[in-house]
Amino acid sequence: MTTHHRITPDDPPEIPDSSTAAAPEPQNQVQSMTTEQCTKLIADELDRAEKKHPQWDGHRHGHSVIEEEYEEFKAAVFADDHEQAFKEVVQLGAMCARYIKNHAPSSVRLHH
Repeated sequence: MTTHHRITPDDPPEIPDSSTAAAPEPQNQVQSMTTEQCTKLIADELDRAEKKHPQWDGHRHGHSVIEEEYEEFKAAVFADDHEQAFKEVVQLGAMCARYIKNHAPSSVRLHH
């Protein structure tokens, strides 16, 4: 039986400290992030997930994990829960990165 790599509400991705921002933004407002900030959020979540769930059972398992994270993201979006949607999309990005990391064809690995 395949075990899914679930991230519980007790294990949310770390979101950058906003204490340096000029003023807190109203809920449902968005702010832009740099590519580096986005990449760091996803990389940090990937590291955390790999430590918590080191087992990765192949591409079908990866598909199931990605699908599960997508469904959680979609539910948060349609519930208009921006904060939860953001956390879920970071987790989704991390699981997509984990899939890429574990299943890149040798032709890709040779070039990078």
